[in-house]
Amino acid sequence: DVIVLNDPYISGTHLNDVMMVSPIYCSDKLVGYAVNKAHHVDVGGPVPGSINPNATTLYEEGLIIPPTYLMEKGKLNRDVLDLILSNFKSPYTSIGDLNAQIAANRLGILRVSQLIDKYGLESVRRGWEESITYSRELSLKEIEKWPKGTYSAVDYLEGIDGNLIKIKVNVTISEDKIIADFNGTDPQLPQPLNAVYGVTFSATTFVIRSLIGKEIPTNEGFYSLIDVRASEGLLVNPIKPAPVSGGNVETTQRIADTVFKSLSGVLPDKVPAAGSGTMMNVMLGGYYKGSYWAHYETIGGGTGGRANKDGVSGVHVNMTNTLNTPIEIAEKDYPLLFTAYHIRYRSGGDGKHKGGDGIVRAFKILAETKLSILG
Repeated sequence: DVIVLNDPYISGTHLNDVMMVSPIYCSDKLVGYAVNKAHHVDVGGPVPGSINPNATTLYEEGLIIPPTYLMEKGKLNRDVLDLILSNFKSPYTSIGDLNAQIAANRLGILRVSQLIDKYGLESVRRGWEESITYSRELSLKEIEKWPKGTYSAVDYLEGIDGNLIKIKVNVTISEDKIIADFNGTDPQLPQPLNAVYGVTFSATTFVIRSLIGKEIPTNEGFYSLIDVRASEGLLVNPIKPAPVSGGNVETTQRIADTVFKSLSGVLPDKVPAAGSGTMMNVMLGGYYKGSYWAHYETIGGGTGGRANKDGVSGVHVNMTNTLNTPIEIAEKDYPLLFTAYHIRYRSGGDGKHKGGDGIVRAFKILAETKLSILG
């Protein structure tokens, strides 16, 4: 069985991230799930790439897929597949991604089944539990060294209309838990900058995980130490159908910045200055040689200066989780001609330890194209 969904109020990010869920059985007994999530270049809606800067509701961002059987007992649900491919504007790309996701879950099921065949179900389950306990103990060992107390910070997003949008956090460090309380953050907006709770939790735990700085298994043992609080209806925990496409790519960056900022005074050797603070989403698309095309890339920047060294130039920072798109691939597949790609020298600022420099990436379009930017 394969269940497909992308409803961000269930799956926890934004519509572009399509999730596949497959059960894992051992002798007809459910023992777990193989789950993966892949960002699709386009999931429908009015703009290429589906990150719609003008969206006022979720419905203007693309096709919403509730949890639905894509495969049941090994048989493909052709109607569901056709519905998806009829709405995603780059179906040739999407069918490849969907196939890869199904294959990934099948491989996950195979690997778990091989473990159970080799060691037995109870030994495998005990190993999972011990891994969680081990992760929790390692994490606690590091967090115990941090100064106890409550630390606050406020930072801002630039809204679509030019207004500043406040993100506030109080981070409390105790002996066995970290609480990040975002109450006091601005309410949700009719702009695509709302971040569902899963995004807020992810950005917060990213900061804590980064500051720990040691190799630990990232599983429920670590996550169980972090309590993220945000009332419903806030920018960082919106109520459906608030638009959320930019929450996962822009607001997530500022959430991370704000949590880092709250801890900068008590962990000065660990927390860098703020980095470029954006995923710089560039989305292009249109008709070319008889078919529709869509291209989406993120452009990196510089990390902030550190306590004992400069920042890093020309990299993706914090929550981006992406690589650069090779120019050769983009030019081969799309009507684009790149004219520059280099470090934006001396853009990181001066100081004893300078910030990393940003990037210049320039291109010409060779056919009529719709351009959408969120940065």
